[in-house]
Amino acid sequence: MVRIMIVLLVLGSGFLGWTAYKQDQRIDYLRKALAPGGLVAKTAANIQQNAENYAMYKDRAASDGLKDADPGVYIQSAASNPNVNIGRVDYTPGSKEHSRGVVDRTFRIEPNDRKAQFPRLNIANFLYKLEEDSRRVKVTMVDLSPAAKVGEGERPQDLWKLTAEISIRERKATSPNAR
Repeated sequence: MVRIMIVLLVLGSGFLGWTAYKQDQRIDYLRKALAPGGLVAKTAANIQQNAENYAMYKDRAASDGLKDADPGVYIQSAASNPNVNIGRVDYTPGSKEHSRGVVDRTFRIEPNDRKAQFPRLNIANFLYKLEEDSRRVKVTMVDLSPAAKVGEGERPQDLWKLTAEISIRERKATSPNAR
């Protein structure tokens, strides 16, 4: 009976020694993690940097004039700006794949009235407002044609017909089931 107890005590003390060794390793790992320059300090610095990046991106998105999913609202607001005075415009959407996972959404912009004529200053202000109010919008094509035919030796009026195209580059939307 004593021999059995001695064997059980030796096995029990071996188990307790192994458990104490594992706990010592765990405590050593936690001390290193909490030390300056350890895992906790690096993780905290990483979280802080990510928070600063998030705040910067959030501020950029808040200042972006193109907030709506429908760019038509954005285009109409630029056209009705007091410095632009182009009035109502029609836009035709289109898209083309730029690269894998990136799509260029294009919008062909023309005045609602096909006979509308505008001074170059208003057209320039319109194109400027489109790009100024959003970092994502780029004017990619402008077609200006004189509003009236000009005879030889005549000075043309500063009235033009406008057709423009803008592009909005965005990531291609993926469905949650496609993962």
